[in-house]
Amino acid sequence: KIVLLIILFGFILSVGLTLNNLKKYDKNIITNDAHYHQMIKADPYRYLSHGSEIKDQLKEGINFFKTGREHYTKYLPPRVMAAYYYFFDIDLFNNNKEKLVNTGIHFPYLLFQTIVYYFCIILFYFSLLKIFKPVTAIFIISFLSLEPTIMQYHSSFWSESLFFSIQILLISLILKKNYSNINFFLIGVFLAVLSLQKDYAIFYFIPIIFYFYFILNNSKLKKIIILFIGFILIQSILGFNNYYRSGKFYIMTAD
Repeated sequence: KIVLLIILFGFILSVGLTLNNLKKYDKNIITNDAHYHQMIKADPYRYLSHGSEIKDQLKEGINFFKTGREHYTKYLPPRVMAAYYYFFDIDLFNNNKEKLVNTGIHFPYLLFQTIVYYFCIILFYFSLLKIFKPVTAIFIISFLSLEPTIMQYHSSFWSESLFFSIQILLISLILKKNYSNINFFLIGVFLAVLSLQKDYAIFYFIPIIFYFYFILNNSKLKKIIILFIGFILIQSILGFNNYYRSGKFYIMTAD
């Protein structure tokens, strides 16, 4: 009950911060020389505008694997935004010529990434209980639920909130005492999803393989191969997207 109250309190604080940010900063600043949205600029503008293009292409009937630009940094954030625009049938821009960002449409997305984060924390808590004493688990959950510099990302359009969520979910799977083949497959899947959210996470594969090599007693090679299969299946989505878009199959991003 204590843990659930802590998580609920963190969730309420995060949603409150989101509402406050949108109330103050969900607006376009228009000057004689230029205009910009106070919350959606730099990388978030790249994610959201790319997602808007993908949504429009899907509406036009273009094959999913042919949609989008070259993937300069991160593959998943624009796709998540495209799914959001497509599902709710909304447009990022209210004027395609001037590219003014629509306001008042962003709360469901920020609420979604907040819900995902705190749901992953609940799953993480049950994994922690299998390894640590309850008081240690409560301390860890309290930190993840209430730490301000983590919480700020749930109320923004940067990619860190979902990145943290996937990391926490991945660690929950890794911390299990008894590993099934499905468990290893899912670790590979979420490890690949993590690398699609932030491209440098593709290198997480290396320390995780070393970790399992040293802690596993039986069927090491078989379980690592199963993990690799889950990893490569998800990575192949990026590969085929690149292939149909550019004629070359590759999984690394342009940077």
